[in-house]
Amino acid sequence: VAAPLGTLVLCRLLFPGAERAAVGTAVLLMACPVGVALYVMSQQLDAEPEFVAGALATSTAVSCITIPLWVAIVL
Repeated sequence: VAAPLGTLVLCRLLFPGAERAAVGTAVLLMACPVGVALYVMSQQLDAEPEFVAGALATSTAVSCITIPLWVAIVL
């Protein structure tokens, strides 16, 4: 929730004339869940794959709620 909000604030402050669709795209990209590639890399490097799997599952579940909210806010 903090990353998309920070992106929205920064876009509004740094690019006040930016098109609504461009700002919305940036915000929605930041609202996306953690990438699956991160889990694959953590398994290959044996870098806490259980923790990464939990973060992936949690961020995916939360994004089912937050992405529609961000769409309503920015677009």
